[in-house]
Amino acid sequence: RIVFAIALGALVFGNADLRLLIPGLSRSRSNGLATDSSAGTAMQGMPGRFTPSAWRALSYMQEEAKRYEHAYMGTEHLILGLIRDPDSNATKVLINLGSNVEDVRAQVEGVIGRRGSLYTGSTGMTRRCQRVIERAARLSRIGGHRVVGTGQILHALVEEPEDGASQILVSIGVTSDRVAGEVQRLGPEPV
Repeated sequence: RIVFAIALGALVFGNADLRLLIPGLSRSRSNGLATDSSAGTAMQGMPGRFTPSAWRALSYMQEEAKRYEHAYMGTEHLILGLIRDPDSNATKVLINLGSNVEDVRAQVEGVIGRRGSLYTGSTGMTRRCQRVIERAARLSRIGGHRVVGTGQILHALVEEPEDGASQILVSIGVTSDRVAGEVQRLGPEPV
């Protein structure tokens, strides 16, 4: 139910600034619903709890969509958001698997380009992007983690075989099994 509510909210508030809508993204207390990352607790809201790094990646995803003048947030924007933070587990996983983050960024940017809005319906996250985030929450629970980190989001993204961002990652040797192993090796993302 929470996932559905968040997905519906994302569709309704797609053009809104996530930092204003989701307490804690601006690293300040807001109505006591979330705390900043220095307090050592994860922020609450979406399907489960997310690490501060995962929240930043979701915020960066929105910024990337705006930068490309897209009226939607898709998995291409999500991968750009994930790799924008050099300290996130997702970026560490890619580097540890031998990927050059700047090459990944260039390939994704080459695919999406500045095409304006390709999505003529309501604004917000695409269904595929929503599924990736929901899958990341499931992967986190299955792995025994109480929070969803960028590593789980990357793992869920790579598991979407028909997705363009996933295909870019698979083409450079970033597979689901390799990501899962590296995420497990790195351990939980700092909360």
